[in-house]
Amino acid sequence: MDIIKSTVFFTKKNLKSILPPQRKKKISQCQLLPSKQPIYITPEIKTTWPAVDEVDSTTPKKYTQVLSLLPVYLLQLCYGMNTGFPAILNPQLGEPCSEFQISEDQESWIVSLDNLLTPIICISSGFLQHKLGPLKVLMFSCLPYTLGWITAAAARNVYHLYISRILVGISHAILSTTVYTVEMSSRNMRGTFSMLESVLRCTGCLLVYSLGLYFRWWQIACFAPFVPVLAFFCCLYSPESPVFLVSRGRLKEAEQKVRKLYGD
Repeated sequence: MDIIKSTVFFTKKNLKSILPPQRKKKISQCQLLPSKQPIYITPEIKTTWPAVDEVDSTTPKKYTQVLSLLPVYLLQLCYGMNTGFPAILNPQLGEPCSEFQISEDQESWIVSLDNLLTPIICISSGFLQHKLGPLKVLMFSCLPYTLGWITAAAARNVYHLYISRILVGISHAILSTTVYTVEMSSRNMRGTFSMLESVLRCTGCLLVYSLGLYFRWWQIACFAPFVPVLAFFCCLYSPESPVFLVSRGRLKEAEQKVRKLYGD
């Protein structure tokens, strides 16, 4: 029996020297999860890693963003006014005592001609915003709106109204594809600011419908240009998009615009 025990002990001792060393035990993914114990942050780490309450307290300023988006909202109001304008124009021109008479086919052209150049302008609008900047393209959209209202106010036949609707369609296309609102608003307010554009479009339609109860179509077209003109002057005081400035390498100017919009 002693001989068997000594033989087994000798065999184990020799096998340990021949066999490779055992591999380290694998760590499961559950062991890599954070423990439930509280983690204490040292002062050195806290200087480079702010606490959650400190990050939430530095929320971006909202009133500066609203002021910078004021030209967009004025143009959206003008968009709705132009959309609802044919709804009072055609019935008033169909009256026996109207300024000039139009046929049913001409009524349909007045309603639909604002979509004539929209596809072409929408395609080129993205290129122009990338090349010139969203703010400059937004300033340009004020011009067709103004000329369209002036042409409608001075219209003496249906062809003048055709020209007015074509000019309006140019600004419609630019305003529908603008990225100024997205690039100027913070992520927590972007949805709210974008929703306000649709609200102002509906407000513009209701405004024109209400004015149509008391005024003639040419009277409405006389004072309506003040809306895009006011939007143009607001653009002069609005900052350019920081995203566009960074893409052009104007980092110092982009940093100043961001501080002006969101604070420190």
